[in-house]
This record gives sequence, structure tokens and C-alpha cells, in this order.
Amino acid sequence: MTRPENRMGFDVNAMDEWQTTNARFIIAVCAGHGFGYEGTRVTLITAIVESWLYNYEPAVDHDSGGLFQQRPSMGWGTYEQVRHKKMAIDAFLGLGDHASPPGLLQLAPDYKQWEPGAAAQAVQRSAHPGRYSEMLPAAQAIWERHAHDVAPFVG
Repeated sequence: MTRPENRMGFDVNAMDEWQTTNARFIIAVCAGHGFGYEGTRVTLITAIVESWLYNYEPAVDHDSGGLFQQRPSMGWGTYEQVRHKKMAIDAFLGLGDHASPPGLLQLAPDYKQWEPGAAAQAVQRSAHPGRYSEMLPAAQAIWERHAHDVAPFVG
């Protein structure tokens, strides 16, 4: 988390409309790329830890922003691209032509075999790698609530 959130835990039951919309969009984009539960939960835990599922603008930590706190200065895209939800998700997954850092598919092509927090850490290289695994229950709850009625997004 790069904003001063409370580390007591992410409360799925207290998600606001913006967070819910972003979580559902992550599920939709992952589904559109053919990712199932395993890849989607890695993506969800990362967005929960990095932004509490808010698409932050303006920059929060240095020049980072968006759902994944990606930094233009580190090659994740332009200021607008790291805040564009679809492009940010694609970059995290390793499917964004606009981003130069390797994503999930390049760093953990066998991500289904990985502990999800370790897969998230491989992409994000966080100073606090243990935080990703802490959010697995939240990601599972979000998946169980929303995956059944979210259409894949391929746009």
C-alpha cells in the first residue's frame, strides 16, 4: 500500500461502488484474456495491496498511480496509461505492448503452480512482499461474489 491505509485488513463487506466496479473490471479483463481463478486472484491481491482497489490519480508515491501503482519512470507506460484500467491490467499480466517491464506471464508463466503472493511479488517487487498473501481471503470472497455474473471484457 502506498497510501496510508489501515493495515488491519481489507474488508470486502465495506467496499464502496468504485472498489466494486474496479474489482469486477479486473475479473472481466482477466476472463477476456482467458485467465481463470488462479490468475485473477493474483491480479486482485495485487490491486488490493497496491491501491485498495482504487484507480489512484494523481501520483501517490513518486510517479506511481493507478490500480497497481505502476510508475511511468519505470517503463510501465505513460502517465495516462498507468491510470487506464485496461492498460494497467494488461501490463500487470504481461500483455501490454505499451509497458516494458515483464508481467505475470513472463515472470511466472506457470503462475498456477505458484503461491499467489509470490507470483504478485515477482511482478511488483514490493518492499513488503508478505502483504500480497494476506489478501488471498479477500480476493477469494470477491471472486465468489462476482465472477459468476461478470462477462469477459475483450475491448
